[in-house]
Amino acid sequence: MLSRRDAILASIFVLAPRYVEAKVARTDVAGIRRFGVQAHLGHSGASVASIEALRSASLLPTFVRDEVFWARFEPTRGVYNWSYADTVMDTIHRSGAKLILEFTFSNKSYADNDFAFPATEAARAGFSRYAMALLDRYAHRQSGRYPDLIAAVEVWNEANGSFGGGYSPRLVASPLAALTRSVHDAMRADPAYDHIKILGGASVGVPMGFLEWCFDAGLGEVIDGVAVHPYGAPEKLLTNLSLLRSWLDERGHGRLGVWATEFGNVKTASEVARLMAVCRAAPLDHASYYLAQSNATFSSGLLDTEGAVTSAGRAWRYWLPLLDDAQPVGSASLQPKTYALKFVSPKVGPFVIVWSQWGQTTILVRQADRVVGATGDALPPRESYVIGQDPIAIFGGEITEQLPGAAVISDAYEGFSTIQGHAGWRYLSVSGKAERELTLATEDPTVWTDRLAAFSKISNDSLHPSFVGRTPVVVTRRYTFAENARCRVIGQWSRGPKGDGTHVSVAQDGKILSERTLIGETIGFDHTFEAQAGQAIDFAAGPTGASKDFDEVRFYATLYRVEAEA
Repeated sequence: MLSRRDAILASIFVLAPRYVEAKVARTDVAGIRRFGVQAHLGHSGASVASIEALRSASLLPTFVRDEVFWARFEPTRGVYNWSYADTVMDTIHRSGAKLILEFTFSNKSYADNDFAFPATEAARAGFSRYAMALLDRYAHRQSGRYPDLIAAVEVWNEANGSFGGGYSPRLVASPLAALTRSVHDAMRADPAYDHIKILGGASVGVPMGFLEWCFDAGLGEVIDGVAVHPYGAPEKLLTNLSLLRSWLDERGHGRLGVWATEFGNVKTASEVARLMAVCRAAPLDHASYYLAQSNATFSSGLLDTEGAVTSAGRAWRYWLPLLDDAQPVGSASLQPKTYALKFVSPKVGPFVIVWSQWGQTTILVRQADRVVGATGDALPPRESYVIGQDPIAIFGGEITEQLPGAAVISDAYEGFSTIQGHAGWRYLSVSGKAERELTLATEDPTVWTDRLAAFSKISNDSLHPSFVGRTPVVVTRRYTFAENARCRVIGQWSRGPKGDGTHVSVAQDGKILSERTLIGETIGFDHTFEAQAGQAIDFAAGPTGASKDFDEVRFYATLYRVEAEA
């Protein structure tokens, strides 16, 4: 029998459309612009010049996310480094942007080191005093230096990832909720801070299991919004954010906003354009791009290390003013792998951003005012465009997709479910001669896993094989046909260059249609065959060497019904 949580998640994956339609009245928060950027002025050695460089290049949004580290601000218990804090706050104030202020991390005056989680009552009290010292000086409605500067505060950062302070995600959830409550209680005791929103969770990814543990510990009672860091493919971001929004509604927390206080960490104009479109369509209350300027660790900046505008920055500069006040109005009805997100802007009227998640497709366009690429460059007017992952935006007009003579039977991405067998799909592992149904992962119940095999995984767009001891574990997505059909299956496998390779295959009722060992390549497959009701087609990935590291493959497949040959 499904638990209440799994029942909710299952119903969402089964019944939800590609994304939850915009709930504009709830999610349009007064005074909150949609996009911001992470500046990292609070880091040691960070240059305040990056803010001015963003402004000079027309890249500065109306929001900046930044931090004043507790350990650096309070090097000795009760002694505050105001020179450090003033540099951060004064710089952002002069920029004209509003601030999402992170309260991070620990302090060795209260714990063993600067990254140990403040889980004791004394450490939480010290953390709250640090937070309130900053708010008193800068944000107090009557006496603060910049009372309108701070729009929101975010308690901690990625406790379920690298900054759990020695705790596992499950065990840190309750201390994180308690820490957030301590900040909430201190802030809400004084109406002078009622204008500042409190964000909680600050999780890397959109980890439904971790967030549930946090909410079970009372996090939802003491926050105004859930903060997540949904890195990864834009299409997965859209699915996961929609899932989170529906999950909050189901739990009775519909009042809470969803803030992607970090997203991005990409390098190309195509990725930035798609991510910004997805963030606006989800819809999110706010999304802060990571990162303002590249550094020695991250090369995803809108500016490079020398201050020049990057490819990502050029896309950001075009889409920021357009999407910041555009309203999402749904999606065009196209094939499953094609995304067509529709918006209405008070500046330019209706427009749609279109791309293909996998491979290429042809879009037919009628009566468009203009068509642009990922950085806003005008494209020649045509009646049709062949598109892939590089998005185009069509202003005015109508679009359709050209795919004559075929109807979709099922799509692996769209048909993904958290219920075995739903819509014909099952999620399996094979080790030796033993075949097992996968179960939902505890920490992320939107992913299937073999609990006997560490790191085995099937998600909506990927497979990761593994081992039980030294026995390879092949993970398989299986579709079973409900009726006879002449079928054409089109899809793609993709794998990074590290590790010792992954073996992938497509098989119809045990007969191999195609197979390949992948290392650092992308290959397509295209097969046409006669399928009988009850027959299955398997998409499988298995290890090829002794290591399971880097064996994840991205995958898509769409099954079409085609006419019999004359």
